Amino acid sequence: MLFDKIVDKSKTRKWNVDEGVLAMHIADMDFACPPAIEHAIQERAKTPDFGYGYVPDEYYDAVINWNERRHNLHLEKDWIKLMFGTNGVLRYAVQCFCNPGDSVMINTPVYGPFNEAIEDGNCNPVYNRLVIKDNRYYLDFDLMEKQIIENKVKVYIFCNPHNPGGRIWEKEELYKLADICIKHDVLLISDEVHREMAFKPFVTMWNSHPEIADHSIFACSLNKAFNLGGLKSSYIAIKNKKIREKYLAYVSRMYVTSPHAFVVPATLAGYNESEEWLDELVEYIKGNFEFVYKFFEEKFPEYDVMKADSSYLVWIHMGEGYEDLFKKAKIKPSPGWEFVDNYDGWVRLNLGTPRYIIEEALNRLYKQKMC
Repeated sequence: MLFDKIVDKSKTRKWNVDEGVLAMHIADMDFACPPAIEHAIQERAKTPDFGYGYVPDEYYDAVINWNERRHNLHLEKDWIKLMFGTNGVLRYAVQCFCNPGDSVMINTPVYGPFNEAIEDGNCNPVYNRLVIKDNRYYLDFDLMEKQIIENKVKVYIFCNPHNPGGRIWEKEELYKLADICIKHDVLLISDEVHREMAFKPFVTMWNSHPEIADHSIFACSLNKAFNLGGLKSSYIAIKNKKIREKYLAYVSRMYVTSPHAFVVPATLAGYNESEEWLDELVEYIKGNFEFVYKFFEEKFPEYDVMKADSSYLVWIHMGEGYEDLFKKAKIKPSPGWEFVDNYDGWVRLNLGTPRYIIEEALNRLYKQKMC
């Protein structure tokens, strides 16, 4: 199969590990990017001019058409801004819309840089802890509203789909969340970078509530779907003109200018030519999850594997002592403590890799457990 193919991983930060260690931590995939993107970048590289570039109309057309076609999401050119990575988007937003000491809410556990963006902005993080029911995360809306009022929360950074749990939030949940933010004048930042790899219908935040687009920033990227993290090919959309002008004015002071030379050709090739490749990838990743679920049911029934709705990251509750087990097995995971709060006993593994690597990793774990 296409995704069983071995590719050279030595030039990536993910695989900068000790010899013999299996890298299953950083959220990069180990697959080659789509052939159309590879070809587009190679063609661009043939032009021996890498001066300052610009964002052509074709880029906006690709972004608009993809969002309309894949997610029934209407965007307009004036709302869209190419950015250098979603982590930067979050930092700029906190610093732009908050003063030092203001409160910013996140749901925990969550991707660590969410919290870093808050703390680097000298703001107060407010942790709304996700609740587990039947091994699945849920939002605690009553606590959420109470915390927003008590802490006078200014900004809410929301992860949909959720990282690390892989949860795709239902439309009704998104509506409640949006309604609370609108009611209390909280700017909502919806990070949707994992949405392309969905195993069930995905609802974007802007389609959940008729008013939320005027109270939020939509952040997205090709990086996860097409394995382009090194190109920093993210973008945002801001419908509300007042919010947009304030944010872009702040960004301009940070000197975010022309795009990476390969971002535009990669985006056009990804969004215009790689849809079939992405669909095949999603099916392969689903197979990886099924393999892991079955292995744990048979070999590790005492551990809880959270069933994911999306992406290629599996979240597993293994209790205390798991880090030593992984170390002896020569596997590098993402330990729970990287996910800010509400993580005790949990570990994240990256399944965006050929299945034989997953099989090797789980067999190593089993062998060490039996020792």
